[in-house]
This record gives sequence, C-alpha cells and structure tokens, in this order.
Amino acid sequence: MTRFLPTLAAVGLVCAGSFACQTAKKDSVQKVEERLPSPRAARPVDADQALAGAEEDLLSEAIARARSLDGAPAQPAPSAGKLTEVEEHLARLLLAGPRVRSWAAFGLGLRCDSAPQLVEPLLAASAGIWLSAATKGPDDELVVLARALGFCQTTSAEATLSGWLAPSPAADADVLIRSAAAGLGSLADLTGALSERSQAALLDAALARKDPFLLYPLSRLRNLPGAVGERLLEVAGSLLMDASLDSRLFAILALGSVADGVSTSALTQVLLKTSFSAAERSTAAHALARLGEPGQVALDEASASLLARGLPTEGKSALWAPLRATLEALDLPQRSTAELRKLAALAIPERTDGPAGATRRRLIWLRCRAADLLARDRTSSVTLTKCDPDAGLAFELAQIHVLARSRIELGRRQALEERLASKHPAVVEAALRLVAGHAELGDVRGMLQRALTAQAPGTRAVAAKILAAYPSRAHDPKRPESGPDPGIVQALRDILSQTGPDLPEETVASAMGAAAALSTLALKPLIEAHCKGPRPALRDSAERALAMLGSPGQRCPSPTTQEQAEGAPPPPQPPLTLEFQSDFGPLRLVLDQPATSHARAWIRRRLESGELTRGPVHAMSPGLTVQFGDADGDGFESDLPVLDVPLEVSPAEFGRGSVGLSSFAAGALGSQLLVTLEPMPSLWGRRVLLGHAEGPWDLLWPGDPISDGRAAER
Repeated sequence: MTRFLPTLAAVGLVCAGSFACQTAKKDSVQKVEERLPSPRAARPVDADQALAGAEEDLLSEAIARARSLDGAPAQPAPSAGKLTEVEEHLARLLLAGPRVRSWAAFGLGLRCDSAPQLVEPLLAASAGIWLSAATKGPDDELVVLARALGFCQTTSAEATLSGWLAPSPAADADVLIRSAAAGLGSLADLTGALSERSQAALLDAALARKDPFLLYPLSRLRNLPGAVGERLLEVAGSLLMDASLDSRLFAILALGSVADGVSTSALTQVLLKTSFSAAERSTAAHALARLGEPGQVALDEASASLLARGLPTEGKSALWAPLRATLEALDLPQRSTAELRKLAALAIPERTDGPAGATRRRLIWLRCRAADLLARDRTSSVTLTKCDPDAGLAFELAQIHVLARSRIELGRRQALEERLASKHPAVVEAALRLVAGHAELGDVRGMLQRALTAQAPGTRAVAAKILAAYPSRAHDPKRPESGPDPGIVQALRDILSQTGPDLPEETVASAMGAAAALSTLALKPLIEAHCKGPRPALRDSAERALAMLGSPGQRCPSPTTQEQAEGAPPPPQPPLTLEFQSDFGPLRLVLDQPATSHARAWIRRRLESGELTRGPVHAMSPGLTVQFGDADGDGFESDLPVLDVPLEVSPAEFGRGSVGLSSFAAGALGSQLLVTLEPMPSLWGRRVLLGHAEGPWDLLWPGDPISDGRAAER
C-alpha cells in the first residue's frame, strides 16, 4: 500500500471528494497509458483464488476468460522487475478492453473485503477513468465497478458511491445513478447498514427519477428510523401509484425495512389489490413478514380478506402465489380464524394427475397450513392429523411447525421422534432443527449421532451445522466436562475421511465446522488434508476451521499446476436449450450465458442421466424463485465431482427469468437449478448465471413434477 499510493498520486488518480475521481485529467490518463506496458499474457487459473488467493492470479483469470470471449490476442508479458505487482494490476486494468476491465473489476471486488486498502483505490481509479473518458465504455462496466466497490464494505466506498447519486450536470446521470444504487445495494447486503446520508440520497434520486430500483439498497436494511421511514413511505407510495413503472417490487421490498409498522397499511393495500401483479402481491406478504407484530396483525387481516374472496378454481391461476406467501408469513391468526376453519375443513378431490393434480396439491397444502395455524401447539389435533389424505410431506411439515411453538416433552417428544424417523429427508432435517432451540429436550446426543450417520447427505449436514452452532449438544448434560460424545466424534471422522472424485461437499464442509466448534484436535489432520485438496469450497471451509483450531494464519491455496496456468480457455459453445414438460405446459431453459461451458456440460450430464428431473420442484419463494433438480427434495447436494476448472461465476446480473446454478457456497459447484421470477440483484457474484427461462415457471409449486427433459441445440 505504501508503494501504491504515491504511484496513484503521481498520475492524478487519487482525488478528494466522493465523486470517485471524476475530475481525473484526461491528459494524465493518456500519459499513463503511453508509459505503461501492455497487459501480461492471459492465463486461466483456478477460480477459487478469486475468493482466497492472490490478486495477480485472480486478475489474470478474469482477463483470460474475457479475452476468450472477445477473441482478443494475448499480449506479451512485460519485463520482470520494471513494475511493482500492484502497478502491473493497474496497468492491466487501465489498458484492457471493456469486457476485460469488467471481469478484472469483478474479480478484484470479490477480493476487496480482505484487502480493501489495496483494492479499493484501484477500483476507484478505474471508475474515475471511465467517468472522465471522452468515449465512455459500456454502461455495464460502470455497474460492475460500482458493485465491486460495494463489496469492499468500507465507509469510503460508500461515500464514493453515494456521491454518484448527485452527479454533475455534464455527467451521464442515468448510468451513474443506477450504478451507484447497485453498488450501495451490494454494500448494504453485506453489512446490513448504510449512512443516513446515503439513505436520503437514494430516496431523493428514486423520487426525482421515478425509478423503483434505486430503493433496492434500502430493501436490504432493517428498522429504518422514523424520519427515513416516513420519507420512504412517501416515495414508495408515489412510485407504486404508477403502474407503468418496471421493478416496483423494489419499492415494496423497501417498505418491509421500515421500523414501527409504519408501512403496514401500504403493504396491505398492495397485497389485497388485484391491480398489482401476483409477484408484487406476494412480495408485499414477504415484506409484511419482516415487520414483527404490526406485520402479523396486517397479515391476519389480509388472510381473512383473501380467503373470504374464495380460492382459485384451477392450478394455473396466478393467485395461488400471493395466497401461499400470505399464509406462509402468518403466525398469529385471530381475525382470520373463522376463514381458516373453513379452509381446514375443505374437501380434497381424489388423487389424479395433470392440472387437476396440481390443484389438489395446492388445496392439500392450504388445508394443512390452516390446520397448523389453528392447532397452535396441539400436535394431536384431529384437524391437523387429517389434513393430508396422502399422509405425506404436507402433514409432516405442518406438525413440525406445531412442535416448534411450545416445549417438546412427553407426547410431543414422541411426535418429534416420529418425524425424525420419516422417510422424507426434508422432514427429518426440519425436525432436527428443533434441537437447536429446545433445550428442554435434554440429552440429544443419540438424535445427532443417528443423523450424522444417516444416508441422506442433507441430514448429516444439518446435524453437523447444529453441532457447529451449539457444541454443547454433543456433551452429556449430566457430565459436560467429559467432552464431546465419542460416537459423535467418530461420525464426524467418518464424514471427514471421505475422499474420491465425488463428495457431498456441503456435508463435509459442515462437518469441518462442527469439528472446529467441538475443539476436536484429533480431527485436525483430516481438515488439513481437505485444505490441500482440489475442492475450492472445502479449502475455504478448512481455512476457517483451522483458524478455530489454533492455526489462524494457515492458508489453503489452490494447487494450480503449470499445465493449468498455460492451458488455453475452452472454445465458446452454442446455446443449449433444455426442454421439459409440466402440468401447465412446456418449459424451457436457454443456457446461453457466455463463459459457462463447464457448468453447461455438467447440467447436460445431469439431464441425460435423468438426475435433473428425478424429483419435482422442491423449493419456491412465492412470486420470486423456483428451484428443482434435487431428487430427495431437501435442497442439499448429493455427491459432486471435483471442480478442476474455474467456477464460472460472472459479473452478469440476475434479471427477471434468469436461470442459475444453486449452490451452498460461492466457490461450490451445484447440481440444482434456480429460476428467478423477478430481478435478483443480491445473487450477483454468488451464483453461476447460465441463461434465461421460458414458459410458465411462475405457476409451479413444490411437488409439481418436471418431466421429459431433453436437450436441443439452438
């Protein structure tokens, strides 16, 4: 850092103020470009170094992948010793093409949190160059730079981005302000905080420009204070009245951040008015769920009103989503009790397939949810036990909700044991999670040991996560000084001893966290083996576990070989279309995102093996996302292959109708697919974006089959 700042100052790129060096002189930039050498030859490296490795490797990878897209020739390497490492980074960032600069900024942003004093000035300088250039680069390049600055998570980065919200008259205000909002959204998402100055600037800009997206950063906060909350209510109300605006969803989500229930009336109106889309109404229910007791009162009133209007008559109705979102968020029914009783007594038609079967699944879920809410803590409620004529997932999960509401003793403990013996991993894992919050269960070592040796990887992972968060659960409550139970330690040893080309990565990573929390030094060599292994996500987990076990300085770098470093990037592939059938018509996923050839090949392999469609839709956030590709339906990954190529996370945004890989960690491969029904800016840099979705994905619910998968080249 000491050798970097003088260099920046000398070329006029360190400037005061919050406008990110917008006043950097063009002639200074030109002189720098004249004296700096060409970027070094591009070379692909293991992408996990973007998370835990050196900036040089990270930047080289970003440039390599971008050049493979642009078809740009590799540049000769500069002579060794002429420039410091940081200056070489700056040279590459300044002299590369637009796409290369975006990838470089993206990679540096992922690295910025661990070295903000080094990376943030570099990003700010690059933004200054973009802003002062006579011919501007692509708009999305500035968005990426802003996102990367947000990932630095510093007050100075926030000040820079906040300054962009009030640009000079000569500036390109549209791209500058939207970029600032994207960057502040990343920062708020990571830190949970923004200064009042930034909050006020976002509100002013959103109202002046009639752009709901500018409220996205505020949607990532909680308990906005009185003055800001009142102002947000005014601004969001104005935007919501204009049906022509896109992305009103962000205004709705932001209202869920207001303290003291000030926004409950506005959100209730959105939820109940049919003039809003199903996604917007569902989002209003999600927002009310964040508002504590005032939100519950509003959800109770909304539930009574929605149910009194009658249920949708067919599975393809868009009204199922806001109804599910509302009842999922409701926890304390009072005014809606009468309508819930009617719903709990609803007649369920005979089992069938097709659209009628889809309607039946929805009715069963609604009936069990109503019975769950009415039962409160009575696990033996007749209405509850009879809610699901199939005695399947709907009933079992509803009973777990009831168990969670009160002490688990005597007959209630027996009900818990029954759920722990369920054939559905999702049910077993939901029951296991009750162990964390119910100390009255006493000695739960047997429960956890059985879970750690279960066949389902997700069940083992949940048990390990509980031990990582509550290590005392591994001890004999009568003799806590005796240390963790030997059977539990052995079960963790068995998980950590797994090797080979295919592993349940999340299970192994969770076991590392449990071993570290239990201070089991005997398992440290197994964690060190994963530290040296080929899996990026496990190396990250191993590094954290080793720090807890007394080795805070131990790093788990990528074992990049010379052959990998010098290998050519894979050739671009044509778009791949995946076609499926559903109860509501054909579904398509067009995998056309550049630089995702390896992820695309992995998904095609899962499709052709039948694994991708072996299970139904297993998760959804009503109006927002749909997820499928998990055979046992618990959302946890089974065995994953070694990722011997860079993970293809990119600086592209997840817009409405995007499809991406769902994975448990930023450096992990995934085997499930996530479809976004609305823009999801919070996924930026965290998931692999593969392409876009076509068809009625917004109509799908958990349990809906996705079948007849086939691949077609476009």
